[in-house]
Amino acid sequence: MLALPNLFTLGIVLGSGNAAHAGERTLDVEAPGFRSGTAVGAILAVLAFGVPWWLLRSRRSAHRELGRMRAEARERADQAREEPAASDT
Repeated sequence: MLALPNLFTLGIVLGSGNAAHAGERTLDVEAPGFRSGTAVGAILAVLAFGVPWWLLRSRRSAHRELGRMRAEARERADQAREEPAASDT
């Protein structure tokens, strides 16, 4: 529902019919900055939702990688402790 004005504007800008051309003329005369304002708003919305999503996803991936690396380090440390004990016998 909130995206309908943006979708209508997109239809006017990308449309090739008579109604789209009439809409372009109307926007040129009645609202000269509406199309550029809509484009800026859409870009800001993508950034407002996309950047936090990307940050959360990358942090989860980094935490998984850190856990995997810590487990590998624990395994190596356990193996290092067991090897000298085996050579003492």
